[in-house]
Amino acid sequence: MSLKQIIDYLIEAQDILEKLIDERDKLYYQKELEMGRGNVALLSIYSGDGITNFKLACDSNTGRIRYASDHEPILHTIEMSEDTFIDLLTGEIDFQKAFFRGNIIFRGENWFYHATKWGIAIRRLRYLLDHYLST
Repeated sequence: MSLKQIIDYLIEAQDILEKLIDERDKLYYQKELEMGRGNVALLSIYSGDGITNFKLACDSNTGRIRYASDHEPILHTIEMSEDTFIDLLTGEIDFQKAFFRGNIIFRGENWFYHATKWGIAIRRLRYLLDHYLST
């Protein structure tokens, strides 16, 4: 499965998975994500095959990760290896720990604040996956 297929699946699956979680959890993650709305980043994942780029955003209404449109300006760049990306999704490491270990490079405006918000968005996505796999 390619990185593009994984990202496509995760973006599509958010709507389905979110229906399965408790309303309290939705409110918790929504509250945390509100400050990061409109956050557009270029995610660059590198592997032995080269670099794959994805222009992603935190959705302004739901906090979902989605593909950003062409007219939305990129505010940040997030760089990581394919292994780090997979580790984030499986829960082997969290965004903040990977960032402070140097496994993730985050650049852009108010980079520390927005790196925290992207960490929350990825943690939310991992929570949805964990919840789905445990049911």
